[in-house]
Amino acid sequence: MIRVLGKGITAQAIKDNFDDVILYDDKDFENYDLNSNDVTVVSPGIPPFNEMVKKANNKQSDYDLFADDMPFSIWISGTNGKTTTTQMIQHILEEKGSVCGGNIGTSISNLDKNAPIWILETSSFTFHYTNKAKPNLYILLPISEDHISWHGSYD
Repeated sequence: MIRVLGKGITAQAIKDNFDDVILYDDKDFENYDLNSNDVTVVSPGIPPFNEMVKKANNKQSDYDLFADDMPFSIWISGTNGKTTTTQMIQHILEEKGSVCGGNIGTSISNLDKNAPIWILETSSFTFHYTNKAKPNLYILLPISEDHISWHGSYD
């Protein structure tokens, strides 16, 4: 079973692509078994200080669902320029069969699993919950003090 904290785009994509998925939000978290060790995917928009996240076990990102099967992947993150850079790289590598998604367009769970290259716009929110998945190439664009309410501080 996969449990997902959140009911947004990321959560819906997981539910559409995996069997035995249950979605939770603050309203129905009382049904979440706090003793279970089932995988709990945390939607990237939910901060670590959220009560659901603090009480959940075996937390990970949706990227970790593909840690063993992810094709060659390029992850782009930073404060500004992620979307433009992701689209530029997709344009350059499209003839090689690449697909792009992540924070833009297509959720990672909806990407073509047979594509040889995934180009992913990746947020620090997703990184926070990623434990196993790793990119083949990581591009970090400049960062600045942004989303401090989520992160708690610039550090």
